[in-house]
Amino acid sequence: MESRVNSVDVKYIVEMIPNGTLLTQTANIRWKFPVNVISIFMGAKMKQGISAQSQKEFEKLKELCERDIKK
Repeated sequence: MESRVNSVDVKYIVEMIPNGTLLTQTANIRWKFPVNVISIFMGAKMKQGISAQSQKEFEKLKELCERDIKK
């Protein structure tokens, strides 16, 4: 994916495991100027925010996927 402030390569792996499914996501984010300069100082905080957002999105995805199973 490409935006004005970054380029992102995202990989999703879906694996069958006993009693369920495991979804793994990895992302490689490359910041563009001037965000790349800001990331030198704020990188840890930016990573924390991105991780929190991803976690919320995965929780919502899990909820939507399991909603029909529980009926």
